[in-house]
Amino acid sequence: MLMESERSTLLLIDIQEKLPEKLGPNLKAIKELCHHTLSKHHFDACSNGLTEALPDGRPHIIIAVCETHVCMMQTALSLIDAGYTLWVVAGATGSRKEFDRDIAPARLGSAGAHIVTVEMVAFEWMRHSKNTAFKDVQRLIK
Repeated sequence: MLMESERSTLLLIDIQEKLPEKLGPNLKAIKELCHHTLSKHHFDACSNGLTEALPDGRPHIIIAVCETHVCMMQTALSLIDAGYTLWVVAGATGSRKEFDRDIAPARLGSAGAHIVTVEMVAFEWMRHSKNTAFKDVQRLIK
């Protein structure tokens, strides 16, 4: 199954100014690019209304996050349970401890998530080299 841009939502979780010492607001530069932001206090963003905020007709969720083994893990498992197809961007995840970062995608993969790279997402969304974004994406990747 290929990712389709018109059926996908990019979900960024906890891209914060301060992490992990103190929690803070999302980075302003990221927030400005988002169509919608959601404040949360649960580790699982679905508990704070995420599923209700997701656009209709976009069953593919592409997810990137700071704390892979906490907020992403719990949110991703809830999204899978809700029937979404989940794509975890392995190169866009992190944890304070390497062990935690490595175990989370393995667990999510066994739960039905697809583990992908940034380039996989970019090129599957574009589909071909005639896409108007191709040269810009190629430049970013190089």
